[in-house]
Amino acid sequence: LGAQRPALKPERLAPTARFDWKSRDGFALSGYLTPPQASAAGKPPLILMPHGGPEARDNLQFQSWAQAFAARGYMVFQPNFRGSGGFGTKFAALGYGQWGLRMQDDVMDGVQALIDSGKVDPDRICVVGASYGGYVSLYAGAKAPERFKCVVSFAGVSDLVASQKWERTRRGVDSPVYQYWLRSIGDPEKEREKLVATSPI
Repeated sequence: LGAQRPALKPERLAPTARFDWKSRDGFALSGYLTPPQASAAGKPPLILMPHGGPEARDNLQFQSWAQAFAARGYMVFQPNFRGSGGFGTKFAALGYGQWGLRMQDDVMDGVQALIDSGKVDPDRICVVGASYGGYVSLYAGAKAPERFKCVVSFAGVSDLVASQKWERTRRGVDSPVYQYWLRSIGDPEKEREKLVATSPI
């Protein structure tokens, strides 16, 4: 019926494709790869771009950031880790209490699978994310600084304990929103040690 961005002709866009891998515990996962438009000698640099939410997901569709990075010569990886939405409630629930743990492993295992496949340069990897994706980015840089050349976080959570306390004060202990974050992230009093350990700060 029409085009939202008429200047972006199909020939100017990189073709995004599905990428499958298994996590270290054998769990099957999938995400999307957008290849670089500019061809250069050697393997391309990678931008790991985890989505926000975390109960959101990436789809096989136009994504402005991915296309912008691909136009600059980067391979872009958008992983759908455990805890992502769109795969059923059981899949989403697998992410509860797994911030910085299993969900983070899923993302890092996807990067390793890309390296093992020979698709990207292991020495030129950046992680970029917003909201929960920003948290993943910060924690990836904190836990594996040798893997990433740069870390970009837009509105990412850096302190899980402080974030939970802020949500509780703002919304109230009995609010549905705070109760959801208790399930998703954890209790800042009962699970303080875990939340501190998985906080990028």
